Amino acid sequence: MARSELEQEHADLPSLDEVERLRLLVEASGTLLDALHLEELLPRVLELARRALLADAYALWEHDSAEEIWRVAAHSGLDEAYVVAASQAIRGGTAQVLLAEPLVVEDVAAADWLTGAHREAHEAAGTKAMLVVALRHRESVLGTLAFYYRAAHRFSDAERSAASTLANLAASAIATGQVYAAQARMAEERLLVAEASELLASSLDYETTLANVARLVVPRFADWCSIDMVQEDGSIGRLTVAHTDLAKARWADELVERYPPEQNAPYGVPNVIRTQQAELVPEISDDLLVDATKDTPELLEILRELGLRSSMCVPLVARGRALGAITFVSAESERRYEEADLAIALDLARRASVAVDNARLYRHADRSLALLDTLVGKAPVGLGFLDVELRYQLVNEELASRNGRSVADHVGATVAEVTPELAPTVEPLFQQVIETGEPLLDIELSGETPAAPGEVRHWLTSYYPVPNEAGEMIGLGVVVTDVTESREVRAAAEAAQERMAVLAEASTQLATTLDYEATLANIASLLVPRFADWYAVDVVDEDGGFRRLAVVHKDPDKAEWAERSRTTHGADPEEPEGTGRVVRTGEPVLYREVTDELLAGSTRDADHLEVLRQLGMASAMVVPLTAGGRTFGALMLVSSNPERRYDEEDLGYAQHLARRAAVAVDNARLYSAAEERAQAAMVVEHVGDGVLLVDDSGVIRPLESCRRPNDRPLGRRGGRSCRGLDLSLVGDAREADRGPLRDGAGGDQRP
Repeated sequence: MARSELEQEHADLPSLDEVERLRLLVEASGTLLDALHLEELLPRVLELARRALLADAYALWEHDSAEEIWRVAAHSGLDEAYVVAASQAIRGGTAQVLLAEPLVVEDVAAADWLTGAHREAHEAAGTKAMLVVALRHRESVLGTLAFYYRAAHRFSDAERSAASTLANLAASAIATGQVYAAQARMAEERLLVAEASELLASSLDYETTLANVARLVVPRFADWCSIDMVQEDGSIGRLTVAHTDLAKARWADELVERYPPEQNAPYGVPNVIRTQQAELVPEISDDLLVDATKDTPELLEILRELGLRSSMCVPLVARGRALGAITFVSAESERRYEEADLAIALDLARRASVAVDNARLYRHADRSLALLDTLVGKAPVGLGFLDVELRYQLVNEELASRNGRSVADHVGATVAEVTPELAPTVEPLFQQVIETGEPLLDIELSGETPAAPGEVRHWLTSYYPVPNEAGEMIGLGVVVTDVTESREVRAAAEAAQERMAVLAEASTQLATTLDYEATLANIASLLVPRFADWYAVDVVDEDGGFRRLAVVHKDPDKAEWAERSRTTHGADPEEPEGTGRVVRTGEPVLYREVTDELLAGSTRDADHLEVLRQLGMASAMVVPLTAGGRTFGALMLVSSNPERRYDEEDLGYAQHLARRAAVAVDNARLYSAAEERAQAAMVVEHVGDGVLLVDDSGVIRPLESCRRPNDRPLGRRGGRSCRGLDLSLVGDAREADRGPLRDGAGGDQRP
């Protein structure tokens, strides 16, 4: 745009006050905040600067705080000659310029802080005045925004304020753009490492694989990538070199052949291999090139033509031995490598080193593995061999079948790829063996495998390091024995022992008290939660109904629902299932799976159904309490866990427990009845009146102390039915005022 046009566009600018100018900047700032890419953002900053302040030229200077280097990142209206000259002048200058406030230079020729070369550059560009404001973000100076005038200019406060405001907006936008760029770069580098890792793991032909990795990093991470390897005789040989231009790559190979590196060079590939320490050169200066080619000066111009900007060289090291080195060089892209880039390069080198070492070890171990394959192929236990990267190299049919995959599927695959469900458990154990060199023996593991989905299996495993002839570890061996059946047998035996212990303890409790109701309730402590999630016991009452003695649940939060079941929803003699059915038939019932339909058909109302659902009924069994040929109650054991379902063995155990409980209850009842008769006899012995004892069938039984008032022996009447006897004669009329004999609770007279 011509100066006359700019002047026309800004004709009314001097009339704007500072507030109006700031309004213009704030409205225009949205264009900055929308741009996340720096290449899009910087031109917008310059355009906004042109609209805010009328000047002849504008420039955005970028500051590299790590290297203390200033460079022009974008400019408008400046000659390239000035940009080059000013950049070199600033780089060579030593003057310190404070940027806390806008740098106002109304006479460039009089600025004593400018170096002679910098002043000459301004003079050549015709600069008479300039305004420089810092792009400050938090505590850092990202760069400067400069306004150049080719005529004398007096800067107003409004111009200074507008320039400062614009600089603040630009600094925030640039900082955001830098963060975005850093994140995008990090994501790209992570993707690069992932792709390189996949390449390295795809083949044991490491020469071809490394060449593919070199081509992968160009130009995403470097303009040049070369890989040198240590040969068997100790010399260094070029494996590959990559560049986007294949002609340049071939040319680089020719240069290496013509100018092989010195084995004892204090820098570059030989030094990195010898010291196993990486080298980072953020900026390849001309002085560095001159020093590097002092013995081969004809090479200097060639390197200058390549335009090398920055480089990194990282060693390939495995098990303490240097295998080679990878060199990354920036040229056309002008990328400057930093410590973060070096970390990526080292990560790539580490992965490449492992791949190379594994491939070499595998070649040496190939013959041994063939013999091992013959020996272990038919073994009755699972056998396998994994390399140091924990990839299967050999498995026998037994282990492969247990993993539900073929032998071929295992080779080259990781544990996570073959059995992902077991990988979190076994991979740390494998890594421990690799790192320590110590075996891990008789490790018990449990889990599911593709060969038996949904079924938990148990294994006894051992892992041991496998060295080669030189004593170097090449991987680890795996021995797996399935002990599921033996463990189940052992578990069954332990369960049987526990059940016997519970029976013994229950028998002890039942035998040590005559309060059978409390004892039946207390048995719950032995059964819940070991054999049931909740337990209920019902007994037949005198009127033929049921009385629920107890409901005990393992979950304390279910106590309220258990109490409602005991007091409100006890068993019903007429119910089609459950306690009612068991007491009517005298036969136990097993409900292997309690469905909603079964619950709904067995409950009396919605509240009853809700109580059972809250208590939880996934599986249940009800067993009768039977003694002396009479069923007087039932025990109910319930599982609320769908994975815990009762079977016939559980039912048999519950029946055995119920029989013991029934016998104890019957004994307690008989004892209580005998005790009542003894107490009655004691009462009669001390009563002076005539007393008759009548059994349940109405037959009079002899009692020597019982006589009629006329002293006629009772024995003569013994055995007669009381229906033919005048009971009104019993008792002494003279003692009638003492009242009839009553029971201990004040009830009616009992014969």
